[in-house]
Amino acid sequence: MSNSEFSTLDAAGADQIRDTKTARLDMRSGSLKKAAVRVPEASYGPEINTRGSGKIALTIAAPNGEITGETDRIRFNTTVKRSDFSEVTYFLTADSADEYFSLIRDGVQR
Repeated sequence: MSNSEFSTLDAAGADQIRDTKTARLDMRSGSLKKAAVRVPEASYGPEINTRGSGKIALTIAAPNGEITGETDRIRFNTTVKRSDFSEVTYFLTADSADEYFSLIRDGVQR
């Protein structure tokens, strides 16, 4: 269990994200350091997938505020030589056409 307000990505942290359906990542510096989320420097990080069991409430603390979304899949972009994840990829999902159109309108407004 993490004492921080932010999620970890080690095995226990990934399991906690799947179980609680919440993830909060600290990218206020502009990147997500592997050491800060408890994964080895050569790690590509976990793929966190909750397809079929609900959506994850994802919050990314960014340099200029917070990014939020609901997703059933989170992935991380890096190389074995990087000490950080350069990108967090998540997929927005919709249960209906109206919800999908609402996600698109919201994204265009942002």
